[in-house]
Amino acid sequence: MPATIPESHLDLFQKKSLAYLATVLKNGSVQVNPVWCDFEDGRVIVNSVKGRQKDINMRRNPSVTLCIADPENSFRYLEVRGEVEEITESGADAMIDRMAKRYMDVDTYPFHAPDQIRVNFLIRPDTVRANG
Repeated sequence: MPATIPESHLDLFQKKSLAYLATVLKNGSVQVNPVWCDFEDGRVIVNSVKGRQKDINMRRNPSVTLCIADPENSFRYLEVRGEVEEITESGADAMIDRMAKRYMDVDTYPFHAPDQIRVNFLIRPDTVRANG
């Protein structure tokens, strides 16, 4: 059964809060990247480019952890451990534009490249810890 994000920390998905996404490399070591994220229908959404290392990692091993820090108080954070439930290109370009609006205050993500395919990763929270 999915874990619930506490209401006390839902605001982190409305702020310019960076998430640190941990994925597992082929050799079993962990890779951590700062990413933008969102939250819809009980799932955390991360957007990336198809073929990047985090994309490769999550397709091979869907287990991930995110630590989302409050930009106003780094000791207030949310840890989400879960699994990638869905990987989709559908709506991914629109999602990166919505995130660019929040994180950069621009209407369109300025680093679109015609040869890149955007992908959404929908993550089911299995364990959630809120601090602060």
